[in-house]
Amino acid sequence: HAPPQNLATLHARRSALTLRAKLLRLILCVACTLVATLMIPGLGAINQTSNTAQTVSGEALESQAQNHLIKVTPENAARNALILDKTMSESILLANATAEFYSESDRYVIAGMMHGPLNLRLQPSGSYLEGQDEKASLLIPNYVELNQQMLEQIHISRAIDSLALSIVANDHNAAAAYLVLSSEITRYYPNIGLGDIPPDFRVSEQLFCANATPDANPERLNRWTPLYDDPAGLGLMMSAISPIYTDTDEFIGIAGVDFR
Repeated sequence: HAPPQNLATLHARRSALTLRAKLLRLILCVACTLVATLMIPGLGAINQTSNTAQTVSGEALESQAQNHLIKVTPENAARNALILDKTMSESILLANATAEFYSESDRYVIAGMMHGPLNLRLQPSGSYLEGQDEKASLLIPNYVELNQQMLEQIHISRAIDSLALSIVANDHNAAAAYLVLSSEITRYYPNIGLGDIPPDFRVSEQLFCANATPDANPERLNRWTPLYDDPAGLGLMMSAISPIYTDTDEFIGIAGVDFR
């Protein structure tokens, strides 16, 4: 057993160590609290800065996009207007050329005959189509009497072949060009057959023709059709259409260019 004085000394030392440990714990707790208190506002500031940067960045991108649209939209509108003007000009050119050919019908009947005989094929339905090796699709409905006058009209219509084919070949927006005579005979470029068209089809009643007939268009204006589903199977399109009159004011038909 230890002497009494040594036991007292040991108890004093243990009490001192316990007090120091408590003080140390208290100091550590206070320090941690201070650090946490200082860090929380800092983290909030960092988050606020990040959010502010994202907001500013988003607003800047939106502003840039708006400025780009302000610049691009008029440019696109101007470009599209030029494209539409070109298509309408082609329709007018085709109508004017056709008017000249039919105004000098005697001359161009002979010129058309010089291209060779017509390669017409009578269909079981009573309509006529021209051969696939010809420059244009020719459709003669079954209610049209194929007499000498009609044959002469067809020969004259051959005179526009080169011009119509040139329009389709050199304008990638032109899906087709066509001539619809007042007799309902249709000449269509390129030659796609038109065999699926109903034999009693009345072209003059269709959107791509009706708005330019004398009754619907006494002012003889060049017009755009509404959007329509092409009966030739080329899908949705609209057409620039122009009435055709000879120099004696005889209505010949309608020239058109399909725009896709």
